[in-house]
Amino acid sequence: MSDLEYWSIKRDALLRDGVCIIEDILDPPMIDKVRSIASQKIAQLSDDHRREQVSTGSMVPNRDMPELVDLIIWPKTLDALQRLGFDDVKFSRAYLISKPPHSPPLFWHQDCTMWSGEPRAYADITPQLFAMFYLTDTTRENGCLRVIPGSHRRRHSLHHAIATAHTVATRRMDTPDSPLYATAEGEVDIPARAGDLVLGDGRTLHAAHANSSDHERTVITIWYHPMFSDQQEASRAQITRLAQTELEHWPESARIAMASIAANYMGSAEPLPRDRVPGPQFT
Repeated sequence: MSDLEYWSIKRDALLRDGVCIIEDILDPPMIDKVRSIASQKIAQLSDDHRREQVSTGSMVPNRDMPELVDLIIWPKTLDALQRLGFDDVKFSRAYLISKPPHSPPLFWHQDCTMWSGEPRAYADITPQLFAMFYLTDTTRENGCLRVIPGSHRRRHSLHHAIATAHTVATRRMDTPDSPLYATAEGEVDIPARAGDLVLGDGRTLHAAHANSSDHERTVITIWYHPMFSDQQEASRAQITRLAQTELEHWPESARIAMASIAANYMGSAEPLPRDRVPGPQFT
């Protein structure tokens, strides 16, 4: 297969299904470095944090992890986005999400926060991508990603059931029999190897299986925004506010390293209110 064919196949999968895997993006030294960062952060998690994140396992924002700067600006990731046809890519935030051994499933959700005013929320090219780097090989047993292919472009019955999804009660798993945690019609497993890039359209409905193994299952999720300058000013203001909130307390050297990729809208528009619920035009 030629290089051109490879990237064409990956782009087609992303646009059609809402997710694709780009193999071997991280080299072993970078994987080891990120694992070390993650293990230190996981060791510091409080019991209260774990209780509040029963379904997710943990949610550590990048504001607490300036050590991740090299992963966020990793050249092979940015090159992959370029080869997929995504120019003018900007960063907004990242999270360490780690499911402990014998923990329940992650709830169904989608990550787009611009449904109320960004035209590209309803277009072929998403306003938001998630880039997931799992730090161990993933399977159904240890909590691999699961998605509903095509749910980034057409409504699924879960859209009504989940509403905003990202609530305290949902993360705490107050109602474990909710459809938010159940098997969903059309779902597909996305197992990945450590070092692969799992790239997804932020609008795609996704969740994760329970971690039934004896080991922690950790992922770093990074949000990138392609064709940033093509979005509405209010959307760019929203993304920039998210990015600057996450980066403002980083050391100066890390902020300088992020300067070219951090969202950087400088206009006067008010940020678009964050809205996770697709409007009636999403059919």
